[in-house]
Amino acid sequence: MQVWSDNPSAENEVQIAKRLKSHLRLLSQWNWNPIDTSFDFNTFFQRISIIDFAPGVTFPIISLPDDLAFKKRVVASSVEPNSNYFPENIVDSDPTTRWASAFLDSQWIYIDFEKSISFTRVKVVWERSYASAYKIQTADDTLNWTTIYNRTNATGGVDDITNLNGKGRYLRIFCDKRASQYGNSLYEVEVYDSTEIHNNVILGSEDEKISCYPNPFSSIVNVSYKTDSHSKNTIQIYDSQGNKISEVFNAFEEAGNHIYQWDAKDFTTGIYICNVYIGNKLYSKKIILLK
Repeated sequence: MQVWSDNPSAENEVQIAKRLKSHLRLLSQWNWNPIDTSFDFNTFFQRISIIDFAPGVTFPIISLPDDLAFKKRVVASSVEPNSNYFPENIVDSDPTTRWASAFLDSQWIYIDFEKSISFTRVKVVWERSYASAYKIQTADDTLNWTTIYNRTNATGGVDDITNLNGKGRYLRIFCDKRASQYGNSLYEVEVYDSTEIHNNVILGSEDEKISCYPNPFSSIVNVSYKTDSHSKNTIQIYDSQGNKISEVFNAFEEAGNHIYQWDAKDFTTGIYICNVYIGNKLYSKKIILLK
């Protein structure tokens, strides 16, 4: 399947893939018609593990690995009246939601990391109503801000700013000047420490490298994968609401075969997502816990 983008600067590969995934999943649900009602609950879960999620089940929204801003508290100077363009939309890892300010200059939005952190990279994804001049600022309170990046000729799209020397509990995007008559609008703000991230994450086929077994499982699931070279690898487990509930492994490994276990004894029956990052490649596998 070939995908054509008429505005490649507006979205990155991961965001486009997320959009396609939801549409393809919806298509599979239209063709999911369980006529046979004689099977029991366990059989039902085994069937949807092969077909897809049952209709009405929302596929979890999953952040890029090590995004320090994901699901953090967000505060803004204003919100566009009579809209659902709320501040928290910039950290939900959903490319379809956004924040929009009132139709004014000098508007701002900040992220509270809950503690002081260090970071070197900020990715800012603008909607068409972008700020033509803006600053990235940090603080340990919400009064004394230090500017670590200043742009006066912004053109919208995706600003991926690297080699920053950021430190503080709060990160603020201060929008000095609007590019249009409307407000300032952001889809996402992602924050990384370059010593920890998997750069330029791309999606891999789930059957290409990883295996989760047994699946369905009753308590412990094995996660195995093969690496071709020295790389930083991560195994994360998400629930069906998109919440990260466990990090099984996160370290550098040499080339070879690797296997780890997730013990789900403290979790309830349901559908979970196992994300495996091998270097810069993301593999996602649906796993079914049956108790």
